[in-house]
Amino acid sequence: MTQRTEGWWKARAGREAGYTIHAGPEREAPPFTPSDLQSASSQEGKPDSLFAFGKLVELMRRSRGWTVERLACEADLDLADVVVIEDDHTALPEPRAVYQLAQVFELPQARLLQVAGLSRERDPALQRDTLRFAARSQSIAQLSEVEQRALDEFVSVIASRA
Repeated sequence: MTQRTEGWWKARAGREAGYTIHAGPEREAPPFTPSDLQSASSQEGKPDSLFAFGKLVELMRRSRGWTVERLACEADLDLADVVVIEDDHTALPEPRAVYQLAQVFELPQARLLQVAGLSRERDPALQRDTLRFAARSQSIAQLSEVEQRALDEFVSVIASRA
């Protein structure tokens, strides 16, 4: 049996910086290794990729007519994780979340990891198309009745607690 030194363990732990570590078996283990992933620090300054990933998730969800809650249920993710993915374009998604979303949306996992900014592999054409998608996915449409009602209700909640 090989003895592992303290330095080996520290180097190993350093590769996991920025990721939540879970104990116990996962329902389905993703077919990639942590060494395939980008570190959180290497994603700084790439909001276009995170914006595009969040927008992709939102539009895929909406194209199915799903609420955020339904997507969270279908993907076996926490509701808060889905909200952060769709709305916080500065937060790196968890690799497991990307894997689960790839399964739900029937998209290639490796390419979705790249769109999410988590893959070391860089396909220049995919990067260009990701940026183009991010630029084109900004909504200019009027709010739907449901969106307007949700906005009005939330504004009244905020105003009533002032």
